[in-house]
Amino acid sequence: MIGIIRQPVLVGISLIMTATQAHASDTSHYDVNAHLSPDGKLNATVTITLTPEDAKRDLDFVLAKRFKITKLEVDDAATYKIGVAETPLPDLQLIETDFPDSQSEFATLTFTYEGPLDEPDSKAPAYGPDGLELALDYMWFPLAQQINLNFSAHTVLSGLPEELVVAAQGEVERKGDTVTITRQSPDFDIPLVAAPGLSKRSSGHVDVYAPDFDYPPVENITDHAAKSAAYFEDIFGPAGYQGRIVLSVLPRERNAYARRGYVVMSEARSAIEKDPNVPAWAFARIVAHEFSHAWWMYADPMSDDFWMTESLAEYSAMRYLARGFGSAVADDLMEKRYQTALDAGPILGGGRPSSSSLYRRGPMILNELEGRIGRDTMDKVLRVVAEEQLGTTDEFLTVLEGHTEASIAAWFKAMLKTGPGPWLPEDAANTAQGSR
Repeated sequence: MIGIIRQPVLVGISLIMTATQAHASDTSHYDVNAHLSPDGKLNATVTITLTPEDAKRDLDFVLAKRFKITKLEVDDAATYKIGVAETPLPDLQLIETDFPDSQSEFATLTFTYEGPLDEPDSKAPAYGPDGLELALDYMWFPLAQQINLNFSAHTVLSGLPEELVVAAQGEVERKGDTVTITRQSPDFDIPLVAAPGLSKRSSGHVDVYAPDFDYPPVENITDHAAKSAAYFEDIFGPAGYQGRIVLSVLPRERNAYARRGYVVMSEARSAIEKDPNVPAWAFARIVAHEFSHAWWMYADPMSDDFWMTESLAEYSAMRYLARGFGSAVADDLMEKRYQTALDAGPILGGGRPSSSSLYRRGPMILNELEGRIGRDTMDKVLRVVAEEQLGTTDEFLTVLEGHTEASIAAWFKAMLKTGPGPWLPEDAANTAQGSR
């Protein structure tokens, strides 16, 4: 799962991305210089370099209210104002920017701020005895409010206890209490894990970090990490990055989540203690879903196109489940989810779809599409979508129409607009011709 509700592209060459290098690309860029004090306070300076196209969007940025902005600089021709925001999470300060419509050069904003990394009495602190875990949920850096700005990043974080082992996207360099992380490829977050006792195992294109590889579920997760990555690469082609997928399996109970080529999962010890008979395929499905985000991570997460991230990931996970554990296991799970999918609302037309629409109805519709066009054609369509890093419904429909009849694409779009109810409404199919 990907998201901001408590719930990357990696590179294989070792280069430090400077602001100047970022200007030469077509991707916006973050330079982060931060210091973490032993008591959990963060002092940071973040320079955001926007492409002319991103600058013209006049993005609104959000930062947690607990941070005091001590300095904010923008280009001479730009303006900003600071207010309050309650989305996508509560207790945020809003920084509205306004760049000239004629913007033709890269634009910069520099934020300097300080404050506690965590809210008081946080139930899921970013920094504590178990180490450090950063992701956008903590709103610890200025983030585009709609979470639709993708950027490369160069992050320098000092004050990190030396016993903490760091797992992150891109190239990681550690010197004393300072870690430097260089990510050349775009993502919408700056995630990392720093925990004591982590060791690394590598297989194929995957690096797994965990404190206890002898724990059977971790061994199971590690095995399916490499296998699912190889399976998806065989079907969809190389992922949209040229490096390695990083997986951290941590001794905590929070949900799994993914960024591009970066996954964090739980050991789930308490769940296993409650039910020692958790089947091996349950872990395999989660691993496969999260790992497939190396291919499916290009849709705007706050739009109705988000099915192209989550529904495709769950569909892919079910494919892997059938491959590794037999079609009967996958079919049985699909049958158990059937009623939930029936009750789910439409995927298109209302912004970001509900969880049941994304993780139940969407995969069922994709499965039905495969049944109508055949797996070979389905895989050709998905390979193009993955290779071209497409992220909108219209783009998907264009590829689908190029490999099938126009009526199939029209039917599929109609299905994305239906619900609650069955996914095979012939009245939707009959009226689909005029829906596009």
